[in-house]
Amino acid sequence: MWFGAPYFIYDILAMFAAYQQKYREENFNTHDEQTSNINDLKTCKFQRNETIKVCQQFVRCKKLILIHHLSIPLLGIPVSYDERYIIGHFLFAVGFLMEASTPFVSFRRILEILGKKGTLMYGLKGCVMALIFFWCRVYNTLYIYQLFAQEKGQTICETVIKSDP
Repeated sequence: MWFGAPYFIYDILAMFAAYQQKYREENFNTHDEQTSNINDLKTCKFQRNETIKVCQQFVRCKKLILIHHLSIPLLGIPVSYDERYIIGHFLFAVGFLMEASTPFVSFRRILEILGKKGTLMYGLKGCVMALIFFWCRVYNTLYIYQLFAQEKGQTICETVIKSDP
């Protein structure tokens, strides 16, 4: 769990940096004079106010993903270290395995941005991404339900309908 928690914090910071950069690209064409001189006291105040404004917009626009990225480390660490909750370690390991597909999704997007969409590498990366995404996200979820079904003595369909893992 201690390995996975920093990832979620890093991801929030990376999402904010990307959001802030996009905001600056869209809004600073008219403020070039204000942003060019970093030593100017007014500029520093402007940048601080702008950062606060962007942060507020980021939180409003990305509420759900922020809740996801904050709740997993904040709730996950206590649950995974509770000795009475034996399956906690397994469930969080499976949860982190779901995130293993993220680099493949990201790399495919990077190739797209670089204009490599028509290349063989892009096509191969798409196939690998689809396989890993299926394995890490879809099959993994079915496997969790199968384990819960076995534990409860139910079929997978009964488990899916009657409980949340």
